[in-house]
Amino acid sequence: MMDLTLEQRFHSLEAVNIILAKAMGISEVSQIARLEKAMREWLVATWKAKVKEAAQRVAAAIQDGATLEQAMNIADKIFETWAKEIEATYLSKLEDVYKLASVVGNKKATKKTKISLQYGLTDIQVLKKAKTKPGKKPSKLPKPVTPSPMIPTPSMKPSFDLKDKKALTALKKREVYWIGEHYEKDVQDAIRETAKEIISSGEGATAAASDLWKKLSQAMNTVATPKGYIGMAEDYFAGVVANAVTNSRVQGQLRSFEKVDIQKYIIVNPLDERTCPVCSQMNDVVFSVQGGIEQADLDSEATSPDEIKDAHPWLGEDEIKGKSPDELSDAGFSLPPFHFNCRCTVDVAD
Repeated sequence: MMDLTLEQRFHSLEAVNIILAKAMGISEVSQIARLEKAMREWLVATWKAKVKEAAQRVAAAIQDGATLEQAMNIADKIFETWAKEIEATYLSKLEDVYKLASVVGNKKATKKTKISLQYGLTDIQVLKKAKTKPGKKPSKLPKPVTPSPMIPTPSMKPSFDLKDKKALTALKKREVYWIGEHYEKDVQDAIRETAKEIISSGEGATAAASDLWKKLSQAMNTVATPKGYIGMAEDYFAGVVANAVTNSRVQGQLRSFEKVDIQKYIIVNPLDERTCPVCSQMNDVVFSVQGGIEQADLDSEATSPDEIKDAHPWLGEDEIKGKSPDELSDAGFSLPPFHFNCRCTVDVAD
């Protein structure tokens, strides 16, 4: 039997997840959480596959006497294909998140559900918490809610209109930047320095290929961004996916609020041990839906990291302390994500 590619495995697992979601009545909020997890694991797996290929080929070239530029050309050609190979699937899944968020946002806005829209325990985790006392039969599991399809059917609201399509187009354009530019901006220099060090020290001629591969692999799996973040690629991509999903989720929910004339939205966060001081302060802050839509449109017009930063800055704890919702909104600080790997989202304000 032919081995499945990483993308084929991802789509297969997603198909199973959709069937389970329908059968078990898993909420759209939990479907988004499960989808985010799957996207993160898939993105990391595809990156690691490229790292392995590039590290092995570059190490072999260095042992054969390749110059620094020759070694870098090999790495560049391999990594240039990565963004192109994942782009369509990655953006398709962000569209799925937007649509799920639109459905559950509409349900909450029209009072068809009382579920919180914040990040939290998935429905499956809740089901697993049904307790069994010694000597007694297992307690009855909670009755599943009515299943919701992955993508709204024609009989469901909200409708997916021109504004949604425009918002999604802008979202996709912005989010693909962080994938497509990741190698060039954050990894290329690290690989170059490692290869340069190996070549100048003469290790290429004496070291075992496996030793060179390990050093190069470590460099390719380490991310150093211009803002000072240094960490493993796995953590970096977890944050990239989390922020992309948050952007899609927030806009899908917010625009569904607008369609049914909800006037106010509230920032919600799980408020657990992972909650940072900024998100703790932002929790329960209420903004106008119209103001949020205007901020989302402003974010969507940004075409570069600097413009995104100007339109949607990430402020520190001291910068937001004591500020009113209007002041925060004027500063462009009214929509999650509020920082890298932020778990805040929006809900209908009572």
